[in-house]
Amino acid sequence: MRFKGVVPAVSIIFFYLFSLFMPLSSLAEELPIVTAIHVKGLKRIDEGAVTAKISQKVGLPLSSEKTAEDIKTIYKMGYFDDVKVEIEPFEGGITVFYMVKEKPTVVKVDFQGNKETEDQTLREKITLTPGAISDITLINDNAGKIRAYYEDEGFYLSQVVPVLRTVSEGEVAVTFQIREGEKVKIREIQVTGNQAISAGNIKGAMKITERGMFSFITGGGYYKKEEMKGDIERIRDLYYSKGFLKVTVAEPVVRLTEDKKGMIIAISVSEGEQFRVSEVSLAGNKAFPEQELRTLISMAPGQVFSRETLRKDIAAIYDKYGNNGYALVSVAPDLIPDEATRETKVIYHIDEGDRFRIG
Repeated sequence: MRFKGVVPAVSIIFFYLFSLFMPLSSLAEELPIVTAIHVKGLKRIDEGAVTAKISQKVGLPLSSEKTAEDIKTIYKMGYFDDVKVEIEPFEGGITVFYMVKEKPTVVKVDFQGNKETEDQTLREKITLTPGAISDITLINDNAGKIRAYYEDEGFYLSQVVPVLRTVSEGEVAVTFQIREGEKVKIREIQVTGNQAISAGNIKGAMKITERGMFSFITGGGYYKKEEMKGDIERIRDLYYSKGFLKVTVAEPVVRLTEDKKGMIIAISVSEGEQFRVSEVSLAGNKAFPEQELRTLISMAPGQVFSRETLRKDIAAIYDKYGNNGYALVSVAPDLIPDEATRETKVIYHIDEGDRFRIG
């Protein structure tokens, strides 16, 4: 009796087994005992790795719930295309066979359609190599890596489709079919919602730029997804350094021009209120008196809060402790903003650690 990984099939097997092993009046009283468990169909995967996942045990009654769950668990290992169960009478009980069909092995990975990029460059961007299990999730993930690379190179409309070809039984070749398309230039970066900081200053803080006269020298003017993530943080940092602690920068909206050769990037900013410093204090310092450390701190009450100043203060405290043997000192700033007064307290928490000497 065979079945695939579905619970109703397990129930059918149980009914069939009960009718073989006992009279109908005893069906509800006893279940057949499992006298042996085997895994069949393995070629490359170690049997112990599979049996470790099996909850059905020898010497115990056969359980439809456990065998059904075992099928799901073995399948989730990611090594198999199919998992079935066969049950046979054996020595006064039954033998449970977990029948598996291993996924094929990738024996070749190549590329087609790539004109602007060498094969070797693409191989360095992926993790799929000959000898790997032909797992569709892994293959699609690597297609995404190639697509991300092309996007970072300005080929925003590129397409990557993985194609599997059977080489022999249990072996496949994977070809990534690539359509590079044309590079898409950034025609315009639009900034909305900004009042305290000009659009020019915001775009000046970004690494992604509009395509200009000298872009062919600088290599700019193309959309790069990872670079854009960094630019969003740089915009936030620009606002933090001017006291806008509640600023939010939305994910950029990218749209193509009608001719599909250019793009417009829209960035929306919600500035919030500007905060000033109401109080500056230190905590955790024991090696040096507070007054001595305060001479290192530039942040002062009444100033507009600045993350740049905060960083300089932290660096100065680190240098003070580091130059006196406190190699493991850490400084953690804590901001306590008051939205009603639009002021914030700044606390420098110092964990001095031990003092080290040269042995």
